[in-house]
Amino acid sequence: MSNVLDYRDLAPQGLDCGLMTIAPATIPALQDWEPGTGTFSLGSDPAVVVPTEDRDVLGDTAELLAEELKASTGIGTRVDYGGPLRPGDIALALTETDDLTGAEGYRLDIGDVLRVKAATGAGVFYGTRTVLQLLRTDAPIPGGRAVDWPRYPERGLLIDIGRRHYSAEFLRRQIQAMAYLKMNYLHVHLTENAGLRIESELHPSAVPEERLSKAEWAELVAFAQRHHVTVVPEIDMPGHMRGLLAAHPELQLTNNRGKGNGARMDVTLPAARQFAKEVIGEYLPLFPGPWWHLGGDEYLPAMSYRRHPSLLTFARETYGTTANGKDTLHGYLNELAEYVAGHGRRARIWNDEAGGARVVRLDPSIVVDWWTGFSPISDPRPPSPRLLVDRGHEVSNHGWWPTYYNSPAFPIPDMRIAYESWRVNEFVSLPYLTSKLRLPAVKLGADEPRNRGAKLSIWSDGRKQSEDEIVRDSLPHLRVIAQHTWESPLPGDYDAFLAIAKVVGTAPYEP
Repeated sequence: MSNVLDYRDLAPQGLDCGLMTIAPATIPALQDWEPGTGTFSLGSDPAVVVPTEDRDVLGDTAELLAEELKASTGIGTRVDYGGPLRPGDIALALTETDDLTGAEGYRLDIGDVLRVKAATGAGVFYGTRTVLQLLRTDAPIPGGRAVDWPRYPERGLLIDIGRRHYSAEFLRRQIQAMAYLKMNYLHVHLTENAGLRIESELHPSAVPEERLSKAEWAELVAFAQRHHVTVVPEIDMPGHMRGLLAAHPELQLTNNRGKGNGARMDVTLPAARQFAKEVIGEYLPLFPGPWWHLGGDEYLPAMSYRRHPSLLTFARETYGTTANGKDTLHGYLNELAEYVAGHGRRARIWNDEAGGARVVRLDPSIVVDWWTGFSPISDPRPPSPRLLVDRGHEVSNHGWWPTYYNSPAFPIPDMRIAYESWRVNEFVSLPYLTSKLRLPAVKLGADEPRNRGAKLSIWSDGRKQSEDEIVRDSLPHLRVIAQHTWESPLPGDYDAFLAIAKVVGTAPYEP
């Protein structure tokens, strides 16, 4: 199959395909394509050429591209800094600030030389992902010009490592797949009731035997950085803490009968708040990105607060007589947000406990990952995306449908329906019975600047699969999320999208 598709032939009669022109086949689709003349083919002794003055920014991307081209085509590709351009070479360069393409967009100029230009290193990197997709077959690439940029700043994947150990190789494969699709945000859910799935010097008893070492994580973070993927760690507190609290019963939340809750921490205790900071502080140097996910979900069902009087007592003593137990939780989250901000990180939380307080306002700098509008084991009616945005928060679409790859309670989302009918500004809650029978979406404006994007979630409490099966079966979901978060014109219906997927493959050197 050629690496050029005519979307008019692929699309059903009467469907507005967006790109009604012969265009190179890529996922995500190109935002804008202008056909030209001639073709490009990789030379017999090709070079990736970078201006000498751009070496510090683009050198690593050039070296990576040369490695990938050699691995995928069998043609040895070298990197020249400041060398002359010859037919069959690929030229990477930085340009002046580009108001159209922004911080992650790029421009392609395809002739006898293939040129990638962008205002930033990230933009050039994403241009090279397009180059790799275009070179997936032996067919020459048609001449022309492309201008391409993402709509949303976050295009991501969550992997639940807390409930299941995954190998470092599995995580590297997922990072490669993300980068190939121009995705940039890997959220790792590091803790669950089983404990920390990462080596700890401070709390070794909380670490299961199956875990990755700090050295392995350091290598993964560096690998992700090379692929322009930010690794965002989540240590979920103050709920989901059975493994962390097993050695600290004195920090467990106690009910009105004096019974401790092994999975929930008593956030009224100064020692508990210090413990949370200590746990986070151990890993801050390991994850140097700009984000830190605090979790904060499923602390208590709404009716359970009355059975835990310490929360109400603390709230009224600290925030006044009108405060309630939820104010205590929000005060704790604000304190941890301030702590990570002091270390150059911006906090994120889940949405299901983001409402219900009477006095304490969650710091609006906290980004809220919205996953549900209904939760029987926390707030039954959490704040909507619209309300969160009105309160000053940025949000991310983590809605149960269709961003959950698997679930213990509901069917796997149908990607054909998700591709053709869902958009990132539509937040769909649980429950749903099928892709066709679900709660109506809560919508933000399509141009809402505080909607940061969406991510696919691979939770580990659903169906049991091998790592290879997860990589294979989650890929169609990842492609749909990539397409919609880039938000370029759809290249036809889902059958057309699948045809393109066959052309571009899965990663630079996988069939």
